[in-house]
Amino acid sequence: MSDIEDIDWDALNQKAADRAIAKANVEYLRHHRKVVLAELMAHAEREVNLSAVNAQDRYARTQNQYKACLADFRSAVEQYELFDMEYKLLFERIGVWRSKVALHREATKVR
Repeated sequence: MSDIEDIDWDALNQKAADRAIAKANVEYLRHHRKVVLAELMAHAEREVNLSAVNAQDRYARTQNQYKACLADFRSAVEQYELFDMEYKLLFERIGVWRSKVALHREATKVR
């Protein structure tokens, strides 16, 4: 039952750290996207003379700066999901190991 020795604990710790950084990046970009949208809407009001909020919103969402922000957000979410999946898979391996150990323990008691 030495499968647990196959788990790279340093890698697990690194994946946890990578996951945390990726999650923080997602949250930052989620809020940054709102800031960019608000700035572009303000620009639409001042510089393009759009007074209706829905027109400002439409204008802002068509700007390259907002589209770039969305692309960054998408990349951050993808990166977080990748790290999250890897992190959860490592914990599944630990769970499988625990089950094997428990079954082995029961099997040796019966004898």
